[in-house]
Amino acid sequence: MKLPPEGARWLVRLRWIACAAVLCVAFVASTVWQIAANATLLYLVGCAMLAYNFAFWLSQRAVWTGEANVERNIFLQILCDLTALTLLLYFTDLPRNPFIVYYVFHMIIAGMYLRGRAPYVVAALTSAMVGGIMLLEYWGVIPRYALRFSAAADARPDLHYLELLAIFVAFCSAVWITVYFTTAIRRYVDRAHAEIRQKEKMLGIGQLVAGIAHQIANPLDGVQNCLQRIGESVKDDARLTEYVR
Repeated sequence: MKLPPEGARWLVRLRWIACAAVLCVAFVASTVWQIAANATLLYLVGCAMLAYNFAFWLSQRAVWTGEANVERNIFLQILCDLTALTLLLYFTDLPRNPFIVYYVFHMIIAGMYLRGRAPYVVAALTSAMVGGIMLLEYWGVIPRYALRFSAAADARPDLHYLELLAIFVAFCSAVWITVYFTTAIRRYVDRAHAEIRQKEKMLGIGQLVAGIAHQIANPLDGVQNCLQRIGESVKDDARLTEYVR
């Protein structure tokens, strides 16, 4: 299955909506609900998304002459989106954030548009980023950004390492299973398309052979009719009749 440039353009159009959603959620969470004390960081990530999406939008003016160029562009877009999503979740208490399931959408896109080992590379990078943040937060290397759902939000104890491990294992299993099934479905669709194309080729060859046979048969019929007429005209001469036959 070929990768049309429309796939990369679709991601750019979809990302405009995602950027607007990020900025709106950051505003509501910090101003209306007042649960995010670090709204500036969320705004920065949203603005960064706007910036690199604008760069991808400008790159659409270039003529993509090869499938590899389209796949490379999509791979780069997925990496940028994964980085932005990881930062957004980190600034909103990643281990406790239910929006961690949004990584699944990126795995589906990677499985649909990327070939070979690229989808599994994306899954590995995703697992490494999420696991690294969980580990660094647990060790106290980086600060934890807790959402303030109550006055005692900051007083909530950190998750136990077994809880973090369970969350990470569940997350990784969901990511890798999604990539596996998406790539498996794509391979099945590719094989089905290849079989259909092969059948269409064989059908075309059969029609071509039938047409050639028909074109050859018409002159032969004319020759046979002529020989029959000649045979009728010389039927009294045994030698000529035998020759015509």
